[in-house]
Amino acid sequence: MADEKPVNYQEKIAGQQALVDKLVADYAEKPSPELEIEIRRRRDTLLHLKNLAKPDAKGRAQAAESAARAAALSKAITQPLA
Repeated sequence: MADEKPVNYQEKIAGQQALVDKLVADYAEKPSPELEIEIRRRRDTLLHLKNLAKPDAKGRAQAAESAARAAALSKAITQPLA
């Protein structure tokens, strides 16, 4: 574990983006349900890689948790009693 190389997400993102662009071009020429599913799958992977490339995962997780808590509390507070 100590000798792990840092992951270069920019290279992975560029490769995944090129693949998504190619699939979208193929879909524009010849649409198919299978190709649409593959595009969605590859776009999800691309978004995942972009999120991994962002710094401070702990801060992003805390912000998401805070937003979720605020949304849940606002719904709980505004719901009328039965």
